[in-house]
Amino acid sequence: MKRISARGIVITDKGLAVIFRRKITDGVTKEYYVLPGGGINPGEEVIDGLKRELKEELNIDVNVKDLAFTNETEDRVEYIYNCEYISGNFTLNGEELDRMSDSNYYEPTFINVKELNKYDIMDKLKEYFK
Repeated sequence: MKRISARGIVITDKGLAVIFRRKITDGVTKEYYVLPGGGINPGEEVIDGLKRELKEELNIDVNVKDLAFTNETEDRVEYIYNCEYISGNFTLNGEELDRMSDSNYYEPTFINVKELNKYDIMDKLKEYFK
């Protein structure tokens, strides 16, 4: 069974909220960007799970507006929602903060939507904003 996750498109006057990731495995460094969000718990509504994940990861509250698109891979289905930022400070919290190390790095940041092609981020997100 595929893992269900949800991610939020949260745009503020600073840009699109993303998490910069750096993973070092066996001496190989991978750097990329992800939309904030994560796995939905069994029995949890997708929108409730997204709100929980955004609060846990970035300490932000949002209104979930509408489904932008889905992104399906071999092992997961991701629901990507447009979200309206309400409040919070975009600081790393929760599991990501606990797991952070030199070889597993997380950094909340903002990128310009018009410059998505310059970033290693989900291709469907780039298509969505074309």
